[in-house]
Formats: sequence, C-alpha cells, structure tokens
Amino acid sequence: MVEATEGFTGADLKRVVEDAKGLYAYARVAGDGSQTSSSYLMEAVKGVAANKARYAQAEAAARASLPTRDRRGVGAFGEFFTAS
Repeated sequence: MVEATEGFTGADLKRVVEDAKGLYAYARVAGDGSQTSSSYLMEAVKGVAANKARYAQAEAAARASLPTRDRRGVGAFGEFFTAS
C-alpha cells in the first residue's frame, strides 16, 4: 500500500479513504462484503492514481496550448514596464 501511494498528498490519501468507504458501503448494500478492507483501499488507490494521471495529462495539454510570452520587461509583481 505504501508503494502504491508514493507521491500522494494528504488530500489524495483522504480521497482514497473516502472512496474505499464508499466502495465498502456499496458492496454491503449490494449484499457482498466478502472483500478485505485492504482490497477496498487498493481499488480506491487505483482510482485516485488514475485521476491524478488524467489531471496531469490534461494540465500538460493545457499548458502546451498556451502561447509563450516574452518575460522581458515584466517586473517582479507582473507589471509591465518599458526601458527608457
């Protein structure tokens, strides 16, 4: 489990626990509670990892589509100035 969550933030780990609880509750209502708690957690880890990968891919695509800006002439607080 530790290796599977390498690089996860605290928020990611919270999402894993919440997702695992949801998976367990769904299984109980459906009449199947035969899996171990570790299996619910690992299924949730896979889901969160897949979401993180999709988010990173979408972010990279969005960044790649942005035009590059010439940063010369930009002050420390983002204000533009011209050289005299």
